[in-house]
Amino acid sequence: MAERFVWQTHLRQDVLDDAMAEPRALSYEVLQGISVQPLRKKVRGRDQKVYDLVATADLVEPGSQDLEITVRLKRGWFGATLTDSFLASAPPSSETPAVNDDDDDNVSDKDHDDADPDAI
Repeated sequence: MAERFVWQTHLRQDVLDDAMAEPRALSYEVLQGISVQPLRKKVRGRDQKVYDLVATADLVEPGSQDLEITVRLKRGWFGATLTDSFLASAPPSSETPAVNDDDDDNVSDKDHDDADPDAI
């Protein structure tokens, strides 16, 4: 009896692990949408049973842009719920302009005309 329970637990954990890979591949903008409308879907495990999957997103703390993504897996009304979560960091703010140190477009040829050719 105990072996069967352990086998079923491993199957559910496998389904949850597979389900966690999907939101990890999503962009931050899509994950923000999950905070407004949770992602709900049915998934089928290797045991051919159907599980309910719900993914939600909440702010890590008030005023923060980082999200905590929580994925819950449950079978039926009375089944045990398996839960896993991960953090999604906000992308760098677009208010700060990117600095490109390799940009030579601002250097004119005039600056190099006065250089001593023997100074190399």
